[in-house]
Amino acid sequence: RHIRIDLPDAEARRAVFQTELDDRPAADGIELEQLVNRTEGMTPAAISKIVDTAALEVFREATQSGEKLELETAHLLSAIERYGGQDRPTVEHWTWDSLVLPPAIKAQLRQIQSVIEDPESARRFGVEPPTGLLLAGPPGTGKTTVAKVLAAQARSSFYPVSGADVMSKWVGESEGNIRRLFERARENRPSIIFIDEIDAIAAKRGEFQVHDTQVNQLLAEIDGVAGQRGVFIIGATNRPDQLDPALLRGGRLSRTIVLGLPDEEARLAILQLNTARMPTVGIQLAELARETDGMSPADIKALCQEAALAAMAREGQTPAVTQADFLEALQRLRQDAGTDHLG
Repeated sequence: RHIRIDLPDAEARRAVFQTELDDRPAADGIELEQLVNRTEGMTPAAISKIVDTAALEVFREATQSGEKLELETAHLLSAIERYGGQDRPTVEHWTWDSLVLPPAIKAQLRQIQSVIEDPESARRFGVEPPTGLLLAGPPGTGKTTVAKVLAAQARSSFYPVSGADVMSKWVGESEGNIRRLFERARENRPSIIFIDEIDAIAAKRGEFQVHDTQVNQLLAEIDGVAGQRGVFIIGATNRPDQLDPALLRGGRLSRTIVLGLPDEEARLAILQLNTARMPTVGIQLAELARETDGMSPADIKALCQEAALAAMAREGQTPAVTQADFLEALQRLRQDAGTDHLG
């Protein structure tokens, strides 16, 4: 027999903080709501540890300064940052500036970030927060980067997997992998699960019973976190037509954002982003933006890296990347791809 003990909700976490702070020299005006919001997915023992850590830091500061100090909100937030990082896989240093996207798409993603951070605001407007998001588009268009930025900006644990990683030849093992993935995400809320190539585990049902079982498991797990605060699912695919329709309805991955190949203006911005810290001489980014028609952001990044490596290989002079390096790298990439037009 298994007895499931759920993690404390906001009201329970508030009560734990109040109990722990009653015995501490805490300042008036401790911002409990901020602390409660930042400890989603933590156990009562973890919250107690956070208060202990913060109180010890205050004691050390008071000992060094000789002054009488009180426990402040800032001490507790600092302890949350330190303690909350244990077993919480995160992505750092990813910002919206890391992405070159059409303004309308970036605005949609920022809106989703706001809902992930504060779903109660959406509910106050009569909108049920989405459980997940589908990112569709050709390979290399930034789907993984979008997921990383959302996780970093929403201060969420990040659980990236590919559909192929989840699948197993053993009966029942794929379903177990899916179940364990969601369990970890629930234990470390707020969290984002990112499933790349989600079509590998969520293709249309009907042909193979084993496949249908893993799709059913995925749908059940998504339904299990629907309406709860703290777990958001992002799926990515370049074959949205292959997905089981149930995945995209019923409050699951109910919103789809298509990331297409960049236009000339976007390609110029991607080139500028990838050459910003690169020593260059005489490169003409506008010309390169025209020459890279049909290339994805990942292709353009690879082009910049190839050009830089060519410059580094030259001997007898200070390396600097030239226009010729870029054009030669572009030709090599096209040859490697077996086409005159990367895409």
